[in-house]
Amino acid sequence: MKYLIYILLAFPLFVGAQQDNWCGTSELTNDLWATHPELKEAFYEQMAQFRNSNGVFDKDGEEPDTIIFTIPVVFHVLHEYGVENISDAQIHRQIDILNRDYAKLNADTASVIPEFQSIIGKAYIRFKLATQDPVGNPTTGIVRHFTHESNIGDAYSKLDQWPRSRYLNIWTVKKIYSGAAGYSQYPTNVEGAAGFMDGVVVLHNYVADNGTSNPYSSRAVTHEVGHYLGLPHVWGDNNDPMQACGDDGIEDTPRTRGYDFCPLNQSYPSGYPPHSGKTYPDNAMICNDTVVENFQNYMDYSYCSHMFTQLQVKYMRTSLKSNTSGRMTMVSEANLANSIPDGVVADPVADFFTNSKEIVSCVGSSVKFNNYSWGITTSSPTYTWTFEDADVTTSNDVNP
Repeated sequence: MKYLIYILLAFPLFVGAQQDNWCGTSELTNDLWATHPELKEAFYEQMAQFRNSNGVFDKDGEEPDTIIFTIPVVFHVLHEYGVENISDAQIHRQIDILNRDYAKLNADTASVIPEFQSIIGKAYIRFKLATQDPVGNPTTGIVRHFTHESNIGDAYSKLDQWPRSRYLNIWTVKKIYSGAAGYSQYPTNVEGAAGFMDGVVVLHNYVADNGTSNPYSSRAVTHEVGHYLGLPHVWGDNNDPMQACGDDGIEDTPRTRGYDFCPLNQSYPSGYPPHSGKTYPDNAMICNDTVVENFQNYMDYSYCSHMFTQLQVKYMRTSLKSNTSGRMTMVSEANLANSIPDGVVADPVADFFTNSKEIVSCVGSSVKFNNYSWGITTSSPTYTWTFEDADVTTSNDVNP
């Protein structure tokens, strides 16, 4: 194969130092609701319908809880050939973690406090990387984009969105403009013209627990997909844990202030009077006197999250059966047959850049190319490079 080298001019946008504030979903949502109050009304109307039906969301009163909903996923890796260009292995591990957490297969459910052991939810929701793209070509479900948008991470950084009625789009980036670790949108927020905002954006170092990430940050995508399926934070639709008691509208999650630390067997940090110095369970009963708060919920910020509740699970399944923003179409048998057929093998994509990221070199100078090819499914790939008008015109090296 012949590789033609083009001179690319890119001007990265400088973004100042950021602090990861876990999740930006609520801030984005409230900004959107300020200008589109009808979307706020739609969100609360859907929540009220769920409560009034006691969690039964089939019109005939039956709820096949154990039917597995499969969601086709595409990861868009936005990068500038830095560490943010995460490996396929890191993305595959993220899919494993999603499937583990949503199927209640995570071993750390054993650490859930006794008050919630009996209501840990098993969602019967499965995630699978797409094997066919929107026009029918084979794919690995991972697409890489060389772009300065990796340094911005806003709604307009959601490049090349695949049809949201067919795929869950997840974009990984180097920075998020708001300083959050990730964000998503409720299904009711992305109806109509707002559809381009649908999907999840997450920092590369909050993807999975390997590669550029770690176990401490590994539940971020679990959390953001919860928003994608309609769940608010356990304390409500804001980004202010530890501020005031609130409610998420789900009956089996108690009122809570939410936690930005794990109160399990440790005292409150300073600055949270009048509970500073108290340990669990006292410091997890701020809002309910006798009822411990569900600080180990995936929709909290505690970083000791191990569970959804049973009604949270039912609510997410509600979203997948309501077809709000195409969710029901996405998990339909017809779409799965088109988006994740078995036995499809995608061709690798050739990709490379110079080791010093040069785009100009003087005549007679040597240039080393780093191989960033992706979509490679064999363990022992071979490479053939061809360079026009160079002293070395061909090479079989990985990095020539």
